[in-house]
Amino acid sequence: MSFRDKLNQMAQTPKSQELIEKAKGIANDPKTREKIDSARGKFNEQVEAAKLKIAEQQARAKEAKAAEAAAADDASKAPESESAADGDAAEAPPPSRDDGPQAA
Repeated sequence: MSFRDKLNQMAQTPKSQELIEKAKGIANDPKTREKIDSARGKFNEQVEAAKLKIAEQQARAKEAKAAEAAAADDASKAPESESAADGDAAEAPPPSRDDGPQAA
């Protein structure tokens, strides 16, 4: 005999039937319904708050990742500009020849 068969057999006893009817009465009671609805509302509020928190964390992580990428991009460009500045100094034309004091 399977577990399901045993449960079905047990549910047919008079004591089980009495408990089932009692449970149905409690479930259909307006006060119980109000408690269930209140608990469901609180649960849904917490779920929505958690979803919002997760979305905010993901947005912050995305912003941080973008900032890191921008910093890495800036860092990779910085040596190029420094070497270009050094190269410009080396290729600058020689200073003009000073012929001495000029007559005014």
